[in-house]
Amino acid sequence: MPDLPLITVPLPRGGVGSIEPGVARAKADEVFDDLVRFLSLSSAELERTRTTYLDRFPEARAARQASAARRLLPPIPETERIEDTLDAAARLSDDWAQRGWTDGHPVVVPTVARLQAMLEACGKQPGEVLGILPPKYGVGSAGVVAANAVMAGCRPAHMPVLLAAVEALTDPQFLLEGLQKTTHNASPLVLVNGPIRHALGISCGEPGTSWQANAAIGRAIRLVVMNVADVPARANANTHGWLAKYACCIGENEEKNPWEPLHVERGFRPEDSTVTLFQAEPPHNIDDQASASAQGVLTTIAGTVASVGSEDFINRGEPLLMLGPEHALRISNGGFTKADIRAFLFEHARVPLGMVAPEYTRIFSDRMKKLYTNVPADYRLPMADRPEDFIVTVVGGLGQHSLWIATMGGARSVTKRIAL
Repeated sequence: MPDLPLITVPLPRGGVGSIEPGVARAKADEVFDDLVRFLSLSSAELERTRTTYLDRFPEARAARQASAARRLLPPIPETERIEDTLDAAARLSDDWAQRGWTDGHPVVVPTVARLQAMLEACGKQPGEVLGILPPKYGVGSAGVVAANAVMAGCRPAHMPVLLAAVEALTDPQFLLEGLQKTTHNASPLVLVNGPIRHALGISCGEPGTSWQANAAIGRAIRLVVMNVADVPARANANTHGWLAKYACCIGENEEKNPWEPLHVERGFRPEDSTVTLFQAEPPHNIDDQASASAQGVLTTIAGTVASVGSEDFINRGEPLLMLGPEHALRISNGGFTKADIRAFLFEHARVPLGMVAPEYTRIFSDRMKKLYTNVPADYRLPMADRPEDFIVTVVGGLGQHSLWIATMGGARSVTKRIAL
């Protein structure tokens, strides 16, 4: 639609779930005259005024240029035949990147034989629907997942993990629609539990750069989200991206976990294999090489987690703690259970009210406003609504480091069993 008028509404469009009515009206007033004028102009007049408008709003110019570029692409054939050469495969990778089907890196060509091998490994027919993925509400069929898995470099043995992960993506609690529409920089993080970690060679966070299963499975989920859930050529609306826009898959280090692993905590058997999907911000390293006690390590962790600008604080997510094995052992030797850790973090990972901007105190959710009633400026606000919202896992190898990962408010992590 090359002549479609584009009206840009100034940011912020939302933020913390809502904006005050007066602010919303002011932003609407800024564009209302343009809206009426553009709708009433003839095509010739519209073209004359468009240049001036686009100079005022670079975002609208960029959107129109992207639309024009897509129209110049050659039509997509129903079937593509290429020579069985490396050069031809490289050209196909470039073509598909231009179409917005890939993350820009080279892909493995999803030939008929490779697709069949993927589907045979999981016992699925290509047209079998696994779920519908918003916001485009694309059909996540087994064949489509298999195609993206091949492109990402997955092996047939990876398919059961991907099927469970796609099932988690489509769970309403995961809130994929919110993840794909937000300016927040959350991305899907895939955590694998159970024996399948070792069967597939999934790293549990140990140092190294050659963990093929982690890279391929994480990348396949990103490609599925791009090609099934996203509007074409509009991967996401994030203000900032991070490396999880390419791949983010890890295994829990159950062998170094002094407590029960996450999937057992959520009702599965130790011998079950599962995937858990989180809407994850970039991880924040927690460095404590000095504390000799459990309380000392947990105090350092609590001080790191207490953060005004994180989604956990603003919209009440599920603060995800990935304890390094050495920190986990020190905390366990101090007599702390997982429930004790959650209770400690709920009580100590808090932000003084005086650190919160006055504008935030007016537009926080109703449950947060209750915390502001008749309290002094030094009152300390928790990072979660309740201790149970903190998620404790053990990930990584040697070294006295842990990770805190904030998650997106309104969404909840989802765990699904991997059917083998």
